[in-house]
Amino acid sequence: MASDQRTNAFFNCWPRKESYIKAIGIGVSYPLEGFTVSLTPEAAPALLKVDADATEAARWNMYELDAGEGYAAALIVENPPVSLRRFQWDE
Repeated sequence: MASDQRTNAFFNCWPRKESYIKAIGIGVSYPLEGFTVSLTPEAAPALLKVDADATEAARWNMYELDAGEGYAAALIVENPPVSLRRFQWDE
């Protein structure tokens, strides 16, 4: 994997993993190697696998949020799917 691809994968990985550990209420004490998220820019954001529970990934829907140029953000919610809307307020 090229250096820029690794950088993109990292910035996709971290907010996706962080969204899951926050959603389950455990935070960074949960082992990050204990579950897998999608990484590549062309892959839809997803919780792919949770080592401790084979059915856990199916409970969640993950979304990429447009946080602006140079930022990455993700949101994960329990099923059923939700409708996301973005509002922008001007000062």
